[in-house]
Amino acid sequence: MPTPGLNIHKLCGITMSKGYSFLDQISDAKETWRIRVRICRMWKAVNKRSGNNFISLDMIFIDEKKNLMHAIVRKNVFQKFSTILREGGTFIISNFKVIVTNKGYRPVSNDLNIIFLLTTSVKECNEESELIPMHAFEFATYDCINNRLNDNSYLTDIIGKLTAVGPIEQVHFHNGSTNIRNLQILLPEDKELQISLWDESAETITENDFKEDEGPYIIIVTSTTVKAFKGKLNLNTTSATKVYVNLDITEVFELIDRYKVVEDEYDNVVRSIPARDKKPKSESELILQTTMSLAEIKALEWVEGVKKQNLGGIISHVNFASEK
Repeated sequence: MPTPGLNIHKLCGITMSKGYSFLDQISDAKETWRIRVRICRMWKAVNKRSGNNFISLDMIFIDEKKNLMHAIVRKNVFQKFSTILREGGTFIISNFKVIVTNKGYRPVSNDLNIIFLLTTSVKECNEESELIPMHAFEFATYDCINNRLNDNSYLTDIIGKLTAVGPIEQVHFHNGSTNIRNLQILLPEDKELQISLWDESAETITENDFKEDEGPYIIIVTSTTVKAFKGKLNLNTTSATKVYVNLDITEVFELIDRYKVVEDEYDNVVRSIPARDKKPKSESELILQTTMSLAEIKALEWVEGVKKQNLGGIISHVNFASEK
């Protein structure tokens, strides 16, 4: 029998009494925190306008209490940590800076960021621990999505049943082009929503992925912005976006159970969205649908009929991290 009062809860062979803090316990009061977390999402932030110049390595940390926090490895210290950090890995991290941020495009609701320093220590756990979940999300309700229209304070995670997939198409700027794939989903509130997957995100799924069986396919799309296109809500991916289909988590299982009982055998079939006109989109249409940085907005050659458009929802879908 264990001695009464003895903490036998061990992670990576080290007891919690040796100084680990949970993410909801740390603050900007010091730089000597010690945490044990999993990297549940990781991405590189680049500046598309300057030739994909690297800005930072960004991550979402999760601890065993499912607390989430955005962590950033800036360019000046990237080489020290680039071969150590990996998505899905569990790490002991100490001696880092914590800052309070009020800038836009926050991928989680936690307003604290962890900033890696040259003095930051990172050690991967060799012993697998199931105490820290692999994934966690902050799924937005339809009302929350609606309230975030043109408000880019926080990025939006969504979950729903995939109902339609479009082909990859090219859209053209005056200084280049990019890929887009449109999806339609059904939110848990039975509200339909369109999602535009931009750039690399457009290649994460294809129309053929959903022809093997009748579904249902539950899709998760993280870190999107909310805009309106042709009078309807439209979510757009960012550089932080991850796309998951039928992920092994409780929320997905619940929706699969909900939708697998159907009245019609075609209820869960994923439809194809027809390709749009092959002609390049006009600049005015692109301004409304695509996403741009402030620098790109200022650089636009305005065309008549666009000057009066509300630009509140236009952001960069690939370099929001540059706002840090």
